[in-house]
Amino acid sequence: MNVRSLGMAALPHAGSLSVMLLLSSVVFWPSVSQDKFLRQGDITQNLGMGKEARDYERLEGELPHWTNSMFGGMPTVHISGTDVGTAPKLVWKALRKAMPTEVGTLWMAMISAYVLGLCLGLGPWLSLMLGAGFGLASVNVLYLAAGHATKVRAIATMPGVLGGMLLAYRGSLWRGLGVTSLFTSLHLESGHVQITYYLLFLLAAVAVAAGIRSARQGRVKAFLQVSGWLLAAGLVGALPEVGHLAMTERYSKHTTRGEVLLPVESEASVAPEKGAAGLDREYILEFSMARGEFWSMAIPDVKGGNSQLYWGEQRFSGGAFYFGALAFALCLAWLVAGSHWLRWPLLAVSALAVVLSWRDASVVTDVFLEHVPLFNKFRDTKMMLVLVQLAVPLGAVLALREAASAGAQWKRWAVGSFVPFVLFLAFYALPEVWFDFTSRVRPDAVLDEVGKTRAVAMRIDLFKADVLRAAGLALLGGLGLTALVRQWGNSQWVVLGLLGVLVLDMFSVDGRYLSDRNFTGRIEKRYPFASSPTDQWILAREAVAIPGFEAEVAEARARREDQLGIKLGRRHANILNAAAFEVVNRFTHFRVFDLSNPFNDARTSYFYKSVGGYHGAKLRRTQDFIEWVLNPERDALIGQLQAGNFNVTAEAYPGLAMLNTKYLVLPGAEQPLPFVGAPGPAWWVQNVKWVDSNVEEMAGISGLDVATTAVVHAEFKDVLGTVSDPGTAAASLTQYHPDGSRYRVASENGGLLVLSEITYPEGWTALVDGQPTELVRVNYLLRGLRVPAGEHDVQLSFEPEGWGLMSAMSHAGTMLWLLLLGWSGWRGRGEVVED
Repeated sequence: MNVRSLGMAALPHAGSLSVMLLLSSVVFWPSVSQDKFLRQGDITQNLGMGKEARDYERLEGELPHWTNSMFGGMPTVHISGTDVGTAPKLVWKALRKAMPTEVGTLWMAMISAYVLGLCLGLGPWLSLMLGAGFGLASVNVLYLAAGHATKVRAIATMPGVLGGMLLAYRGSLWRGLGVTSLFTSLHLESGHVQITYYLLFLLAAVAVAAGIRSARQGRVKAFLQVSGWLLAAGLVGALPEVGHLAMTERYSKHTTRGEVLLPVESEASVAPEKGAAGLDREYILEFSMARGEFWSMAIPDVKGGNSQLYWGEQRFSGGAFYFGALAFALCLAWLVAGSHWLRWPLLAVSALAVVLSWRDASVVTDVFLEHVPLFNKFRDTKMMLVLVQLAVPLGAVLALREAASAGAQWKRWAVGSFVPFVLFLAFYALPEVWFDFTSRVRPDAVLDEVGKTRAVAMRIDLFKADVLRAAGLALLGGLGLTALVRQWGNSQWVVLGLLGVLVLDMFSVDGRYLSDRNFTGRIEKRYPFASSPTDQWILAREAVAIPGFEAEVAEARARREDQLGIKLGRRHANILNAAAFEVVNRFTHFRVFDLSNPFNDARTSYFYKSVGGYHGAKLRRTQDFIEWVLNPERDALIGQLQAGNFNVTAEAYPGLAMLNTKYLVLPGAEQPLPFVGAPGPAWWVQNVKWVDSNVEEMAGISGLDVATTAVVHAEFKDVLGTVSDPGTAAASLTQYHPDGSRYRVASENGGLLVLSEITYPEGWTALVDGQPTELVRVNYLLRGLRVPAGEHDVQLSFEPEGWGLMSAMSHAGTMLWLLLLGWSGWRGRGEVVED
């Protein structure tokens, strides 16, 4: 094929890519035309969670692996990510550099689905329709607007993985392997294991269906060979991300997703019973849907969408999971009248996803929660509907292709084409027969405000308006299919007309959840937190004790000027304050406890080292400590303050004391309340209380004088030996760093030194005068070590176990991945595909 022929062949694809880029840009038009950025709640929270780590990255050029900015301390692997520059990571980074992040992510979703269409042998127009339908689904817009960037990146690349698999099964083995490996790696780069887990259900269903089809054709051996190659290609695709995946697996064992250490103490617990692993049932289902809410994929307001009248069962709703009424109608017609073998696996996983999305759980949900490996590791089961998000537009375009060549099957297609329209008319005529208009699981505040009769009437009006809209689009779909089946006119124009309707349909619903109000300026996006009078009070008090404070702040501001490319002035108060608090946190080590919403708050972590924080996968011991110690102490504190007693001392609050709490932030107050008597960053204890279980270890905190006595599990007896009174002793922090601080300590007799640092069983090491010393767990949550008599330098350091090896494996894996892509492209020349 000459250059001219290649150019002509590539022209439709280049045009489709351009159209998809335009569609992606229109969705987030303020980002393109006005240099605006989405206000994203989760990104704002992430800026709070990760500020300390990013401050050190700006200062030292590398991300620390640990941060003390929230929950006393935790690894950064799922806060700021890793700095390993693998090829898939560079692909996503290049997209972010070339265009607004959300535009690039949505474009990748469309490209991925477009590739799936090509892998199935669809032409450019049907593949474009598949790309538009998948990419413009409201799930993508809702979660990008909320800031769940990694989740949408994982969703975006699902079609490409499936496409490579189908291409290999269709006979183009090497090209299929290349596509599979490419999109597997791009998918895993997101690090969103939940979406990967659900994707495996779809891939398994398709593999089973392909195996049955091959068995009927007498080609079992060929099927097994292709499946083996596909598994190998997937594993090679995972190699660039092996370091991050390994770190995720190691970290998860010590989080609320891992083994439970204590029996459930409170209703707020996020764990089942002791010895189990996984999340609590109610916590998992908290954001799952009402049983009829899945119809939002075609009727956005089937449960009220994001309106104040919302009557679904999710804790709250940002909007419907809308996959397009037109696409849904075409897909449903295909399920009724089509003949492609993909109908069965797509129908099976879609039905399973719908059932598992229910908050009012079924027997199926119980089986999955109790017996299916890993299912109870993830909350928000409605996320499995992303499989339906892929199935709906895929079924729609396959319907159009099959209808165009239906021939003698036109009567079956004539019936199937209008089934969705009739169904929606039935919903419109008898809404209360099909649906509930009150919430059964979730508290229904609207009923209390306006009464049941009026609330139900208002909800039915909202519902019927959207059902009528869906019926109209279903009718258009039915007419389009009929035109194709009966060959009324040029089929290409029918497809283009339906493509235009689909795009307008998706835009109209996406626009319900996204407007100019969702966008802000660049500086406001990157520095969203303004300091309060309380923050300024703490800043002024701490700054006077830091030598050279103003010079350090000037350097911190200069680093930000270099990064942003601007000269800071008085109008950049948030940036100036961020620099000042960076210096305070770098040269001090104390914690702040905000009484208002401490354990779902990243704002405090933005300014200080926080007792609380915001994260979906807290360390298990931290969660236990919150439930058993900190929540009761918070309640007691609030009661004391409400009684007018503002003399807060450490003796009554051992949990806050051992976390070296220095300030309490009170709602609405203009200055903090000092917390008096915390023993500091490090201290010696005179007594050790040995216990034999985790329960006794935790229970021992109640009434404990943490300054003199430590509770230690008996498993550390061999390490500590006999612990005696250290006599005259002192301990001071000489250098703070999140990846390991330095202390200068002295004692007359030696003994147990307790550090106000959160225990973590992997990666932390301690040196006493350069000699390794084993760390022990103290007071259920902290670290400690035995130090001999005399003056000593104690240095701690943290590097996740195996990080160097995992990093090297990621780089080596990237090379193998690139080699596979090149080899598969070369070997795939001239391969012939089958239907």
